[in-house]
Amino acid sequence: MAILTTREATLREGYLFKQSRSVWKLWKARFFILKTTGLFYYKKKSHCSGLPALGVIPFKDISMQVDEVGDSKRRKFLLKIHADGKTFCLCCFSEEERNSWMAAILTAVTSFVIDQHDGAKLDEWYMTKESGLSRSRSLDAVAAARLKPTPTASDKAVSLSNSATDLDRIVLREFKATPLSKRKQKALSHWDCKGRNSYISLDVI
Repeated sequence: MAILTTREATLREGYLFKQSRSVWKLWKARFFILKTTGLFYYKKKSHCSGLPALGVIPFKDISMQVDEVGDSKRRKFLLKIHADGKTFCLCCFSEEERNSWMAAILTAVTSFVIDQHDGAKLDEWYMTKESGLSRSRSLDAVAAARLKPTPTASDKAVSLSNSATDLDRIVLREFKATPLSKRKQKALSHWDCKGRNSYISLDVI
């Protein structure tokens, strides 16, 4: 599995319906962008450039749970994400779409964990080197010690990619090539007609 180490890398993007965290638990369409630092969501796609995200689902203490509601003809495939003490409920329109999002999120979380782990080890290495320097050493000597080559996260990612399949590339190719289903197009159209500030019922989705 190739792990993306670029902090701004986008693994997947697209519209999903997100349940509000208010008392009414109603649904609203949001445009999601999955990066290696978190799952960001916006009011609509055009807001992704220049406007801050409405919110972000962090990767801290994250776990995922799947659920299904409705009959066989209008079944909703739910993805519940528990992260940082909060629960986020998302609605997908097929099992394949849900599985694809789960695979992409797992790839991003793996990259995030490796980045955090290697960053902590690098900080520890610097502290060990600095503590071993005598006080008579000059500032140039300290700088030279910092510049000694050490294994980086990108080096480890390259070695991982040589021994396994590129899951992140598969995910990217899949979501770019998959068109919106008719059910999803109809639900987004209905939501857009009601107004982008309105919530809709799960029965309409």
